[in-house]
Amino acid sequence: EQIKISSRARDVQLANELVKTTPNVRASEVARVKAAIENGYNVDSRDLAEGILKNLLQES
Repeated sequence: EQIKISSRARDVQLANELVKTTPNVRASEVARVKAAIENGYNVDSRDLAEGILKNLLQES
């Protein structure tokens, strides 16, 4: 029996692998972003996701 994996599933698998190998998050950066959001900063989720993926791909 043969299993076919879609390109999207491969992308998700790659993203999961990259997340597992990334260093711990900097608490100071998280606090800064959290404060900005609490003060009304609106994050575009698509831009955020693209930025995260670009950074992960550059680090690998």
